Amino acid sequence: MRIDKDKDKLVNESQTEEDIVGPTETEIDHVEKDIEKDKIDLQEVNKKLLADMENLRKRFEEEKMFFIKYRSASFLIEVLPTLDMFEIALNAEASEEVRIWLKGFEMVYSNLMNALTSEGMKKIKVNIGDEFDSNIHQGVETEENKNVESGKISRVVLSGYKLHDRLLRPVTVVVVK
Repeated sequence: MRIDKDKDKLVNESQTEEDIVGPTETEIDHVEKDIEKDKIDLQEVNKKLLADMENLRKRFEEEKMFFIKYRSASFLIEVLPTLDMFEIALNAEASEEVRIWLKGFEMVYSNLMNALTSEGMKKIKVNIGDEFDSNIHQGVETEENKNVESGKISRVVLSGYKLHDRLLRPVTVVVVK
């Protein structure tokens, strides 16, 4: 073994100059193919990463829009008892003097409902005789009623509300048995 001073390499004395030259063309072709394969693999990984990033961005945007759409749900649920009290007061039997006061309360109630509607809250419309739907109704009692068919709604106890397409509170009803 000796050190070749011109090439700064360790050379086995039994090797010839041809042995020291380097890789063959076949070896070079094989390495170049490996490099090309690695480039293709890297491009595929980059495409997957970009697709994952785009999916993550879309998911974030959807969650952000969902949050914005339903941000007021907890506030609206807190306001519902106040709306119930307004409705009870406005539907109560009252003297003419009290009726004058109730006109003012009707205006306040109307303005409040307009503001809540602009937030996306909607009152669920229910009529006497409508079919009971467990998706939007909550039955709290059954009663006999000769004017309404069995399984239909005979009275509304509390109004129900939706926020956009989500149920905030079901309509509380009495159903005919």
